[in-house]
Amino acid sequence: MHYTLTFAAVAKHLDVLHRAKLINKHRRGKEQIVSISPHTLAAASKYLETYKQQWENRLDSLDKYLKSTHKNTKGKK
Repeated sequence: MHYTLTFAAVAKHLDVLHRAKLINKHRRGKEQIVSISPHTLAAASKYLETYKQQWENRLDSLDKYLKSTHKNTKGKK
């Protein structure tokens, strides 16, 4: 798969991840070395998992509600 991203776009995304402390960056001469921060990623994943369950529950409730209103309006045409 090929993605058309500019260097500036990649740098911007890496900067966002660095500010969120999800990656580490350091210079080695002219190179910038980027590595993943596993502890921060694990903490972020755990945090997001809480909201994942919450959103799944909300979307399931919305689905049930929409199905019930569809049944009620279907017979009234």
